[in-house]
Amino acid sequence: MTILLKEDSAFGTFFDGWHFAIGMLSFLSLPWYATRMSH
Repeated sequence: MTILLKEDSAFGTFFDGWHFAIGMLSFLSLPWYATRMSH
């Protein structure tokens, strides 16, 4: 799902930062899930 809102506004920057944060959290949670399931 892509949001076609290419404006130099705080709203667009917020969505870019939000997607970046979601990606980082999911990436960092991978080792946690791996160690969680291994026990």
